[in-house]
Amino acid sequence: SIVINSITSDNVVNTAEGAAGTVAITGTVGGEVAVGDTVTVTVNSVAATGVVTQSGSDKVFSINVTGANLLADTDVTVDASVTTTDAAGNSTTATATKLYSRDTTAPTIATVVADWGAVLNATEDDTAGTVRVTTTGVEDGQLVTVALNGQTYTGVVSGNNASVAIPASALQGLTDGQSYTLAANVSDVAGNAATANTSTSFAVDKTAPTLTLAAGAGGALVNALEDTEGTVVAVTSDGSWTVTLTGQSGSVQKTGTGNGTITLSAGEVSTLGQGAVLVSGVATDANGNSTSVAGANLFALDTVAPAASIVINSITSDNVVNTAEGAAGTV
Repeated sequence: SIVINSITSDNVVNTAEGAAGTVAITGTVGGEVAVGDTVTVTVNSVAATGVVTQSGSDKVFSINVTGANLLADTDVTVDASVTTTDAAGNSTTATATKLYSRDTTAPTIATVVADWGAVLNATEDDTAGTVRVTTTGVEDGQLVTVALNGQTYTGVVSGNNASVAIPASALQGLTDGQSYTLAANVSDVAGNAATANTSTSFAVDKTAPTLTLAAGAGGALVNALEDTEGTVVAVTSDGSWTVTLTGQSGSVQKTGTGNGTITLSAGEVSTLGQGAVLVSGVATDANGNSTSVAGANLFALDTVAPAASIVINSITSDNVVNTAEGAAGTV
């Protein structure tokens, strides 16, 4: 008797196995087949031979055939035979066949998308990121790998989609100002590998914008002449900023980009009220990095004129100027 084992580990010949050069056809023999007897296997009408050997308690054979013939065989069947002859010269031939499958269609990786987008900023690397991979022709349960900066991370395919987690520590280890490529790979159950997808890259920008707030030309005390004509805050920044002014009776927000100055309208002066004004701000850059400046009393508003009055007493004791008083010189 003769039995042929699975042609490959899964009895499916894929593109890589077919291109590998040779594939070992293995099996066992029984009955009175003896060690040293010849086994013939035929694939795609091409025969190859080997001899029976002993492996533990089993009599086995292993004969190499070309992967190309396995892929080309129209009936996808391996035929095997062994002939043994006893001492009296009687011969017996045992035969067996093994049907196998071919799968030479490689899956594809359609998209690779990082949830931090085209730029990784200083906030996004505080937590783990996710790379989402979409595939075609990949069975559920297959592993997708994503390589980044010399490390490989994995996700499981479900419905031709996979999510691959990138630890925060890996994102924090990337160099500010550098660009990186995500390389995604996957194979189907038959072992056919997709062409690696390296089309997704991103830059790292973890540098926060600058922001400095200082009293404006009005100085530390802004009076009625300065409140709507002069600047109350000078802003130095290389980002877009929002400055909040908090007065004694209300607050006002001002926005701008780059270096600038802040002035107040009459209505805004009224909103803030008289007294110290607390000034704070936040600046952000195009990639989402931000800088905050804590509140500080940069100036005070004093736009109320001081009270003043004057009273003229009687010009003379009786408020009547006579000839003598008029000739006296002064009164």
